[in-house]
Amino acid sequence: MNVLIDGHRGRQIPCDDRGFLYGESVFETIAFGDGEAPLWPLHMARLARGGAQLRLPLPETEILARECRQLLPARGRFVVRITLSAGSGGRGYWPEENTRPRRVVSYRAWPDQIDQQRRCGLRLRLSTISLCTAEPLLGLKHGNRLAQVSAARECQDSGHDEAVLLDSAGQIMEAISSNLVLVLGDRLVTHPRPAVAGVGLDWLRAEAGMDFLPLALPVGRLSECSEVLVINSVAGVRPVIAIDQHRFPIGPICRHLQSLWNAQLI
Repeated sequence: MNVLIDGHRGRQIPCDDRGFLYGESVFETIAFGDGEAPLWPLHMARLARGGAQLRLPLPETEILARECRQLLPARGRFVVRITLSAGSGGRGYWPEENTRPRRVVSYRAWPDQIDQQRRCGLRLRLSTISLCTAEPLLGLKHGNRLAQVSAARECQDSGHDEAVLLDSAGQIMEAISSNLVLVLGDRLVTHPRPAVAGVGLDWLRAEAGMDFLPLALPVGRLSECSEVLVINSVAGVRPVIAIDQHRFPIGPICRHLQSLWNAQLI
């Protein structure tokens, strides 16, 4: 069984769990290789930020690390999800004063398609789903992912790998499960207020010294981009070869960022 709930093996979460009822939860999706997670500190920092904003007391990171090691096979690549919910209790939307959070640690096999996508690129579509930059929980990886699920359904229906979600002003914001990076001239451009503050981008900024320009671009400027990339902490850096009718080469910036990523995180 590939799940630990509050440190115990099982698959049953009470039906009054507030994460289930209201999405009152935060989570992290973490790449592990042979029992190691190179981006662990960045994930724990984001989990702490999300927990603080939702007033969820966090377990000690040593407990989470121990449970990951307990659950995972010693060898191989896996994707671990750590979910921290507000647990049971409260009255409707009104939470208990002293929240007793519930933690769930689970894992799944490494996605087969990632390596090919890194080499050959992704085909994206412009989603009809938009994201609101006035969302008070913007940047957090919280339990309400309905916009992303709706965009993923569109991709399933149309046969695309991923989607571009726009903000409420019609400007390019991010992909379903990744941050978008647009290469405009000699600058790497990202949306100034992403729906999720990406761990992959944080690593490239801090460890690889990459400089990203926070700038919201309208869809009409896609034709000015020499490369488009999607980046997340599991799949790393993947090139975009098409967004609807727009075509993009797999260029030198993508391959450079991939080389930085692969040298330290693979």
